[in-house]
Amino acid sequence: MGVFELYRDAHGKFRFRILDDDGDIVAISEAHDDKASAIEATRTTRDSAATSRVVDRCRAQPEDLTVGDGGYFLG
Repeated sequence: MGVFELYRDAHGKFRFRILDDDGDIVAISEAHDDKASAIEATRTTRDSAATSRVVDRCRAQPEDLTVGDGGYFLG
């Protein structure tokens, strides 16, 4: 199961990183001045990511598969 990990960066700001099942970093947040806003950002990210779709803003490649809503599934 993936993990949201809260931490302080080198400048003392609060951030979170998302780790995959192997503990590898998938994403790192922007800096937050306080811990409460970093926690709220984890909640917002978790809730919106669960239902989000991928929108490819790059030029389509032959290996990309078009999906019905006009986006792409990156295969």
